[in-house]
Amino acid sequence: MNNDNITKYDDPQIIPGPFYALNFRNFRLFFIGQFISVAGSWMQVVAQSWLVYEITKSPAWLGIVSGAGAIPYVLFSIWGGQVADRHSKRIILIWTQTLSMIAAFLIAALATNRWVHIEA
Repeated sequence: MNNDNITKYDDPQIIPGPFYALNFRNFRLFFIGQFISVAGSWMQVVAQSWLVYEITKSPAWLGIVSGAGAIPYVLFSIWGGQVADRHSKRIILIWTQTLSMIAAFLIAALATNRWVHIEA
């Protein structure tokens, strides 16, 4: 048997480690970008919920606003699937992350510049 073409990962006794995927530059970029994006998204959810509660002092409104956050998922899921099937995943990812970033900056600007009135 010719063993010249067998790589070390073709051998069932040699298993790559759990961080093997991080050896690839594109995956590292994606992983780090997603880590930052998800962390930012969770910070935005917490900050938005906090802002709603500070403005209204009402758990009911906090629930209503949090529940309303699911409406875009329900309304655009089928259309989003069609878009994902027909267009480049990379371009979709860039556009959605950019729009999410713009929305986060807009909310931050509204809250930090006192355009949203918070009664102390």
